[in-house]
Amino acid sequence: MAETFGKILRPLLPETKNIEDLSLAVTSNTKRDSNTTMKVVTWPGKKKLSIEDMPLPLITDSKDTIIKVTSVGICGSDPHLYHEEFSGIHLGDVLGHELMGIVEDIRNDVKKIKIGQRVIVSAVISCGHCGQAQFTRVPFADINLLTVPDNVTDEQVVLLSDIACTAWHAMKLGEVKQGQTIAIWDCGPGGLIAIMWDKLRGVKRIIAIDHIPKRLEKARELDTQIINYDEQLVIPTMLKICKDGPDVCINTTGFRYAKETLHKVERLLRLETDAISAIIEAIYLAKKFGNISVIGNYYGFTNHFPIGALFDKGITFRADGKVDLTQVITHILPLKETLLGYQLFDEKKNDCIKVILKSHVDFFQYKPT
Repeated sequence: MAETFGKILRPLLPETKNIEDLSLAVTSNTKRDSNTTMKVVTWPGKKKLSIEDMPLPLITDSKDTIIKVTSVGICGSDPHLYHEEFSGIHLGDVLGHELMGIVEDIRNDVKKIKIGQRVIVSAVISCGHCGQAQFTRVPFADINLLTVPDNVTDEQVVLLSDIACTAWHAMKLGEVKQGQTIAIWDCGPGGLIAIMWDKLRGVKRIIAIDHIPKRLEKARELDTQIINYDEQLVIPTMLKICKDGPDVCINTTGFRYAKETLHKVERLLRLETDAISAIIEAIYLAKKFGNISVIGNYYGFTNHFPIGALFDKGITFRADGKVDLTQVITHILPLKETLLGYQLFDEKKNDCIKVILKSHVDFFQYKPT
């Protein structure tokens, strides 16, 4: 199981053994009327977050469901909104999209999902307007939701809502095959999970590039060679490890990491949004006729994206014990500590790799035993 609280000195949740039952302890079928509100995380401006009261979401279509959110991740794309790097965000918008919970309400056209079931919500197709909240409306429920077995915890599967599928897609785009040498830029949640997926393919060797000690340590624990780009030059070091270059180069940085001073200044002045250092290195290093896989934050329509297939594969691999997604979760916090979670994740403080928010724990009388 993941290190439950990282180094957060706030025992706001019970011990790990009790956290496994938290998502089941939150009851379904909350009584709702026109005066009922929920807690949500809103964006009031750059590098600010606010916990507000908002009316509960309502079903607007016969294929909708209402989900009582139990766990929601802070995704790698969320800090972009937090920093106002996307023009589409507006004051008061509710954040969050990597989530799971309990089915609270459905209508007749929902055939596969039942009230009371635990489900993962697809980040790709769902509305995405109210994930970091206590409730959310999910359209086209039969397609957008994946039911979860009762014998798994939220922490074991919530990342299938987004980042675990993203990492799988990165591996598929690179056409990773057994016996290959793979290079992965970034040892954040996406990169670490990509390492797990690549190992399922039976690759010969993985080299991971980052500069944050805790993340490199985690990559090493996954039996991966590492390059700390603060201490070593990536290109010559990589060529010493594999003289012909990697068969597949995977960039999961999302263009976030500016290594050179010029790019750091340009990003600070908002003259540049995407740092290209990792891409340049990947292009230079990839073996002839090798592949380069690039994933990032793309906002728009995603017609025909195979999210359902990725859902099912993730659940199967987890159930078979082939992957342990909890390895990347370092901090679990209640919803009211969302700003702290963003700060830890954004600034890589306290060895933070991945933050999970518990949407109901701090708003009812829950006493650790």
